[in-house]
Amino acid sequence: MRARLHGLPAVILGLVPRIQPSASAGPSGRLDGRDKPGHDKTGGRPRLLPLHLLSRKPRESAAIRDLSPSKSAPSGKEPGSRSARPGTQNDGTGTSIARRLSTVILGLVPRIQPSASAELSGTLDGRDKPGHDTKGLPRRWIAPASLGTFILAATLGFLGAVILAGTTGANGQKPDRAQRLAALKAAFARPDFVPHPKDNPPTPEKIALGKRIFEAPQLSANGRISCASCHDAKLSFTDGESLGKGVTGKRLGRHTPTLWNTAFSPLQFWDGRATSLEDQAKFPVAHPDEMGASLEIGAEKLSKIESYRTAFAQAFPKVPAITAKTMAQAIAAYERTLISPPTRFDKWVAGDAAALTEAEVRGFEIFTGKARCIACHTGSAFTDHGFYDIGLPTDDEGRGKIIGLASTRFAFKTPTLRELAWTAPYMHDGSKATLEDVIRHYEGGGVRRPSVSQDMPRNIDLSDQERADLLAFLDTLSSEQPPQPSAEPWVTASAGATASLPATVVNTVRQAEKKFAPLHVAIGLGETLTVLNDDTRTHNVRIFDPRFDFNSGAQEPNQSVTIRFPEAGTYDAFCGIHPTMRLTIDVK
Repeated sequence: MRARLHGLPAVILGLVPRIQPSASAGPSGRLDGRDKPGHDKTGGRPRLLPLHLLSRKPRESAAIRDLSPSKSAPSGKEPGSRSARPGTQNDGTGTSIARRLSTVILGLVPRIQPSASAELSGTLDGRDKPGHDTKGLPRRWIAPASLGTFILAATLGFLGAVILAGTTGANGQKPDRAQRLAALKAAFARPDFVPHPKDNPPTPEKIALGKRIFEAPQLSANGRISCASCHDAKLSFTDGESLGKGVTGKRLGRHTPTLWNTAFSPLQFWDGRATSLEDQAKFPVAHPDEMGASLEIGAEKLSKIESYRTAFAQAFPKVPAITAKTMAQAIAAYERTLISPPTRFDKWVAGDAAALTEAEVRGFEIFTGKARCIACHTGSAFTDHGFYDIGLPTDDEGRGKIIGLASTRFAFKTPTLRELAWTAPYMHDGSKATLEDVIRHYEGGGVRRPSVSQDMPRNIDLSDQERADLLAFLDTLSSEQPPQPSAEPWVTASAGATASLPATVVNTVRQAEKKFAPLHVAIGLGETLTVLNDDTRTHNVRIFDPRFDFNSGAQEPNQSVTIRFPEAGTYDAFCGIHPTMRLTIDVK
């Protein structure tokens, strides 16, 4: 195993595409003064905040299917003074490793050219929708090139951290604490671009219009509910309730998720039924219990208002008419600007050793080690965007109802951990009031059933001190004051040209460590492509294309799927369980 790990860095470096430079500006959010149920009188932090956060103490210093088993075996697999603390001083080696890894990762990220953009979420129902397949999924999925590049960078960054943290040094010794931390830090570095669809580039006019529509109650049936009613900027783009309410006054079926960093999510909603922010925008407006109308009705209303006609002409000069499509594009452009701001954790990752206390650093080590949170909460947004059954008591089948796989029953999307202090309560049903409740759920293991994810940590036994350290670390992912969207220039910039990986001529692709390998392949027309699950977890192959709609079903470890494509062209595939797993197939 160690020999295989030593060879992997060269493989990673061989995958890195060449990318071209450029750069740019940033928006804001909205605040109103309304009091909210379950919040303090200022409408600020939810009252359900974890107790450890409410009593902050000074920080201490320091086509063809073959599901028969393959013969190939799996690859296995406290405010106050802040001074440097023992165990965190840099001996030079850790810094060198982190710098080299960061160079590789950042080399994957396209530089950016000026402009502007946004994104969203919502609550859900399981109905079939026009233009969707019988599982409620859109018939066509197109991944923006920039999103694919971001996913590649995040995947390779995490893999690189695992390699550097798990291998031995030149002297045959395990890396020391500084080296391990340096390797892990690199996997959580902030991005420097936001992915945008090619057909919806950001502009300041479009972002401003999207924000205005987001806050417009005219879109609802009763004229009193807007997107911002449930995704309140003052409440970290949530509503602070376990289950929110819409136009009917009924409690909704799922907890309102925050909108932080949804720009980086391949699929939207707790169950992933929307393939983009543009696609997602229509669902809450049309849901009978949420807004009870439609974007088409909204377009008719806004078309009668002169200021909206002017704003749409400025945002969409080539197609100035107010339509459901342009409304969705404007809302999505605004939502893609809702990037959580840097926190003390980001300062620490960037090299400020005094930014975290010793207890918080220990908590990070527990997060990435003993507690195994890193299995799903990875990357800068602390989510792999995958769908997992984590053993919560529920009758809601989540992702399973969308893609029809038994292994995804009761599975929901991994949420971001950014700004946790401001987004209580937690889970898809809002059933956990505090972060300590969440941690104790994982310690207990939850409900035992066949669909519980293989990535669900088991037999976690944390001491009181370890739990306190973990909570202290999680607090570093939140702003000290009510957060506003990041004003970093790259947030509203338009991504420049991106480079794609060269295609590898092979007829077999592996699924391992939540990625396809190779990531880009070429085969001849009439040939077949075999996808082997060489992992320890269930995977899936899904292709949305007008020429070819393919769903492999569940692929258990050591099973393979064989695919024959109907015509020449380029096809995009992904795993319906782990949607950041992306594969490009050129059929020639």
